[in-house]
Amino acid sequence: MGAGLSSAAAAALVQRRAALVGLEGDFGGQSLRSGFVTEGARQGIALPNLMAMADHRSVANVIGYFQAGVAPDHPAASLLDPR
Repeated sequence: MGAGLSSAAAAALVQRRAALVGLEGDFGGQSLRSGFVTEGARQGIALPNLMAMADHRSVANVIGYFQAGVAPDHPAASLLDPR
């Protein structure tokens, strides 16, 4: 197995790909981690498994990568809805 990508190389790759598909925003290597953690949580992957795959050692760290923008799909999103 070869050496991993540097942070700069990963960021450049993500930025080029985002531009190719017409996405606007400040995307980089951390966007991949954030997307992985967010999608994994959305699909019900256990937090310890997400942490292991993303190489996070603390719950606070991995939670920082979770994007709350998926809140409408979250089971807790309807707790305050009228019954």
